[in-house]
Amino acid sequence: MTIRDQNKASYVFTGMRIRNLLRLKDNVFSFVSSGKGLQRRWIFYGRGWGHGVGLSQTGAYGMAIAGKKYDEILKHFYTNTQLITAY
Repeated sequence: MTIRDQNKASYVFTGMRIRNLLRLKDNVFSFVSSGKGLQRRWIFYGRGWGHGVGLSQTGAYGMAIAGKKYDEILKHFYTNTQLITAY
């Protein structure tokens, strides 16, 4: 999304950035706007809330980009568990 301010300066936001800024539950969303100028309003529609099993793919991805290892990521989402080698 590109937004321009009153001075015509442009700001580009990705879907993930918008999700984080607006604290949306998912980064798959659509939106509509109505009105103009100071009366403009935005309505965001989200799709989905995950599978409900505890791991956020988006959160895990962000942790991996930040340098976390797989075991740190799994322990973050699945507390009080132990990783073992089962082969």
